[in-house]
Amino acid sequence: MKTESTKAENNKPEASKPDAKARSGSAIASERGVTRVEVAVGDLVADSENRAIDENEEDFITLVESVRVMGVLVALQAQRRPDGKLQLIDGERRWRAARKLGIATVACDVWPEHAHPRDVTLAGVVMNEQRQAHSCLDVARRLRAVKNQFAETQEQVATRTGLPVARVKGYLNLFNASDRLLRFLDEEKISLRTAVELVRYEKTFGEVALRRLLERHGDEPLTERSVEALRKRSETRHRREGVNSTSRTAASWSTKLVARLEAGLQKDPSSVRKVLEEMATKLGLRLIDAQSSAGS
Repeated sequence: MKTESTKAENNKPEASKPDAKARSGSAIASERGVTRVEVAVGDLVADSENRAIDENEEDFITLVESVRVMGVLVALQAQRRPDGKLQLIDGERRWRAARKLGIATVACDVWPEHAHPRDVTLAGVVMNEQRQAHSCLDVARRLRAVKNQFAETQEQVATRTGLPVARVKGYLNLFNASDRLLRFLDEEKISLRTAVELVRYEKTFGEVALRRLLERHGDEPLTERSVEALRKRSETRHRREGVNSTSRTAASWSTKLVARLEAGLQKDPSSVRKVLEEMATKLGLRLIDAQSSAGS
């Protein structure tokens, strides 16, 4: 009599074991001496070699509004200095927004004073590389999903995100674009303002004109100002062409009327009155004899 093996686990495929060499990101950071702490905003110092930040730009103002509502969602990166201050490595815009709003502390990954400058610099480069910006259409899709899924108004979405209502409307208005323009916005790094101008341009002049415009993007990247200027020039040209066309039509109509009256006078003078009465009726007018008008 045969007996079945009681080691059922022997018949199961062996579960994959984690690689002994694999380490979590937090473990790697810990090995480098990086610790996450709440840091007083006043203890942080901006990097003098960082690019200049204009706090009056729309993007920064929008960030401030977002931080006002949502707080600082991504931890800053800084290195401790000998004087006890913390030198910012990454997140100066978020830090400036927090300081502008009077926020007392922010989450910060602090690198130790003894960390090699090379590692600190490369960490900042890698973080910027990993933090790829979403396209304006990606953001629009997320806002639309929230709006539709939770039956929220544009104003409610704006309040919850800290974005201006006009900006939320701009994002959602992108879905009025043609499929060709939506593909372009998906593939190219276009700012929201430029995208809004492209939608407006397409609505005014049609898909064919837009397609010609997009073909120029490879040679000279489109910007909000360039698209707006082109749209206004085209609108002015179209208005002038419309006025000229109207003038030509009016001139042609007058010429035909005069020719008809002259022909009527030569053939039958009494028919002229009939022609004038017909024209007056079409214009919603009534022909009155000059003598009867003067007598009354």
